[in-house]
Amino acid sequence: EALKETSNLLSTYLPLCILTYCSATLVSEYVLEFIACEGPSMMPTLLPQGEIILIEKFTHRFWGMQDGGSCGETRASLERQRRRRWEMDRKKKRRAKQLEEEEEGEKRME
Repeated sequence: EALKETSNLLSTYLPLCILTYCSATLVSEYVLEFIACEGPSMMPTLLPQGEIILIEKFTHRFWGMQDGGSCGETRASLERQRRRRWEMDRKKKRRAKQLEEEEEGEKRME
C-alpha cells in the first residue's frame, strides 16, 4: 500500500515538477532573467556593492538590435560630460573654501 501511495505521488507531482522546471528554463533563457550585478564596471549606473537587475531578452529576437557602437559612444560621451561637470564643481567648491579661509585669515589679522 505504501508503494502504491508513493507511485500515486510520483505520477501526480513528477510531471508538475518537470513542467515547472522546463517553464522556468524557457523563461530565463528567452524572456526574462534576474541577475546579481556586482563590481565597479557599471558605475555610476549601478552601485558597486551589487544590485539585482532584470534582463529582458524578448524584443531583440523579433526586432533585432541596433548598432551598439553609437549607443556605447553616446553613453561614454554623457559620462565624460558628467565627470567634467563634477570636476568643475569640485574645483569651484575648493576655490570657494580657499577664499573663505583667506577672508577669515585677513579678519584675524585686523
